[in-house]
Amino acid sequence: EKCCELDNYKRRWNIKIKGLKESANEDTRQVVVDLLKKIAPQWAEKMDEIVDTVHRLDQ
Repeated sequence: EKCCELDNYKRRWNIKIKGLKESANEDTRQVVVDLLKKIAPQWAEKMDEIVDTVHRLDQ
């Protein structure tokens, strides 16, 4: 039961972004942080703290 609770908790904080172009030597986390700052400017000052981990997924 505890395992299921942890899995559900982790999923609540995930976000998928589709169509984000990939470039050589990019800092993927910073690309996402910059995008989210544009989408949610009210949180821009804290966005570096809010975004924890970023992964690119194969399609």
